Amino acid sequence: MISDILTFPLVRVRDINRNIVGKDVRTVYYVVTALRDLAVGFVSATYALFLLSKGLTILEMNLVNVFFMVGNFVFEIPTGVYADFFGRKKSVVIHGVLLGLSGLVYFFSNSFWYFVAAELLAALAYTFISGALDAWLADNVGENWVGRTDYIFSQGQVFSKVALIVGGMTGAYFGSLNLAYPWFLVFMSTTFMTLIAAMYMKNDSPTRAHLGVRSGVKQMMKIAKDSFSYGLGHPVVLWLIITTFVSFLAFQPLNMFWAPRFSAMAGGQVSVTGWVWAVMSAMMLAGSYLTRLYVKKRMVYWKIMILSVLLMAVPVLLSSVSPMFLVAVGFFVVHEVGRGIDRPMKISYINQYLPADKRATLLSFDSMVGKIAAALGLIGFGWLAQNSSFAVSWMVSGLMLLTLIPLYLQVKKKEENFS
Repeated sequence: MISDILTFPLVRVRDINRNIVGKDVRTVYYVVTALRDLAVGFVSATYALFLLSKGLTILEMNLVNVFFMVGNFVFEIPTGVYADFFGRKKSVVIHGVLLGLSGLVYFFSNSFWYFVAAELLAALAYTFISGALDAWLADNVGENWVGRTDYIFSQGQVFSKVALIVGGMTGAYFGSLNLAYPWFLVFMSTTFMTLIAAMYMKNDSPTRAHLGVRSGVKQMMKIAKDSFSYGLGHPVVLWLIITTFVSFLAFQPLNMFWAPRFSAMAGGQVSVTGWVWAVMSAMMLAGSYLTRLYVKKRMVYWKIMILSVLLMAVPVLLSSVSPMFLVAVGFFVVHEVGRGIDRPMKISYINQYLPADKRATLLSFDSMVGKIAAALGLIGFGWLAQNSSFAVSWMVSGLMLLTLIPLYLQVKKKEENFS
């Protein structure tokens, strides 16, 4: 407060208070964001290795993750409605409690169905915080920051990526001692995050005192109806949603099998996955930076998307046939640049064709399509890898990603016709 007064001696007291409020809210947002993603990072490099170490087959490991995707699909809309009706702070606190419980269940468990229970808890946790933390920031940031939240969100992404990298390397180290230890770190991190959120997040007023079952069902039916009627009826939006389905389908063997494949190629070392994870995160961050450059240069969207496809597919194919550890890892981390471009550009692309009153609904629909594709990809590629190899599943994934090129050319054609 003293520094604010010294820096701005001529502003009125109420303006100083606005600055302080905005600063406090931003600090809490950055801390909660970092702790949330630190928890994710702790198990990112060891997740698959942990499940395989408990005797699960490759297909069973993927099926555990299918329950997470299904849980996300089922819980996403009800928890979003809860945040709007009962307050965003409550949603963030509930997220921390549920994710901490999920970490404890994983830490103490040894069987498939206990892992499924942990995944469902985690899915419910992530849907509670999905959108709620960002909405809380926008609602409470203060008058001086209204219209400038994009800067805060971008800064939050920096904290997020750093936390993911630190968490991944730390989790891999503790995982090399015992693959269950990273789950206890998840519990510790989320407990601390929950306390921070409960004590320092400003209370926000719910928009309604009570939400009944009937109104919740009506809300979900309205969202589904609006999504299907507009999304499937608009030629450009429809084809962009199809690309979401294909890409999420193809991503699953890359998401699930990189750690066991590279750990095996490195002679069974667990700690090496932390370093690989750090480089992967850095390369994705580089892709996000390239996205900003492309946007500034006003490059045509479909051309950028095809470039991202090539940056994803070609390195994956080369990595899949590389028998040497460093070569395989080198090609694989390059594909993360393409993924860093892919999702933010896709969201920006589709947003051009979404009306403001339906935007959140249709983006939610696009997200749901991605989750359905992810669940199918986990099952299909889990079966393929179990009956062949991780490398073969990556080769199929790379070829599937290449099919996005004619799909984006179709988007270009539909754009021309639409115009």
